Amino acid sequence: MPLRHSSCSHPPQRTRLDYFPRPPRRSPSVAPSAPPPRTQPPRTQPPRVQPPRTQPPPQPPQLNQQTIPDATNQDPRSPIHWGDPLVLPIEEETTTRFYYQNVNGLKLRDAGSDIKLSSHHLWERKASVIGFSETNVEWKQSWATNLVFQIFRRQWNHLKWCHSTSETKFESAYKPGGTCSLVTGSLATRVISEGSDPHNLGRWSYITITGRSRTITIITAYCPPVHSIETAGPLTNYFQQYHQLRQSGVTSPDPRQRFFTDLTATAHAFIHKRHELVIMLDSNDDLSDSSPTHSLTTECGLFSVHEQADYAADSPAPTTYARGRKRSTTYW
Repeated sequence: MPLRHSSCSHPPQRTRLDYFPRPPRRSPSVAPSAPPPRTQPPRTQPPRVQPPRTQPPPQPPQLNQQTIPDATNQDPRSPIHWGDPLVLPIEEETTTRFYYQNVNGLKLRDAGSDIKLSSHHLWERKASVIGFSETNVEWKQSWATNLVFQIFRRQWNHLKWCHSTSETKFESAYKPGGTCSLVTGSLATRVISEGSDPHNLGRWSYITITGRSRTITIITAYCPPVHSIETAGPLTNYFQQYHQLRQSGVTSPDPRQRFFTDLTATAHAFIHKRHELVIMLDSNDDLSDSSPTHSLTTECGLFSVHEQADYAADSPAPTTYARGRKRSTTYW
């Protein structure tokens, strides 16, 4: 049987590209040109101003017995060093350091921060005997007394102290006048008594210490400044004493004259007991030969510690009065 040719179509053979077609070709594109760099204006810095060269302040000269300024020409408001150098440390077994200051008020504000700073300085300088006059504290206010005592007690483990004020009662803790005496450190164990003005006028306080062969009484005293009752204010220390003397029966009291009379009697009483005396005094006086202070020292056989020292011959003592050129404070 003859073969018949039949036409049959075979499906075209598929390639890999039929299943995975190529992505269409993109026409070459020109890469975008980079933006032109930003042109920043040049930074203009302000011209540098050179600070003026300041010379360091001149250092004060080392003051000693030869270089101390003349007390008659000095500015009374400028503090200077006068006397023995403040040597640290000290031999506490052989040296007793005294410190006396008219503090013009122990400041109780801010929990007594000023008193804390002062007591720390005194502790650093190894002061064993300390006297403050014109404390301006109403010591009869228990909270004020406790505040001051706790400040001192934190600074010194061993401490003996006493204070003085008048009988006039103040509602606030501020009260003009008054004194405070302290003995610190190992010397405090030798204190045998302490006290104040027996007339309760707040004019002085004292502490008595004993040694191997002698007994020493240290008095811190403050005399009210010169006033008349017509010009004295109702809160001044002068007025307190004047009013209290009137109440005791004195017709025309003179608080300043009464101060020197009573202090002389107190000094004689201690001398009669064979006590040696150290009086740290702010007499508000000029210390001349005609002054009541000179009469006090002459009658009691006292002498100025500063004037008897070796350095006193090289330069007179500086002024101790803030508003003048006179000495009103000294050691006797």
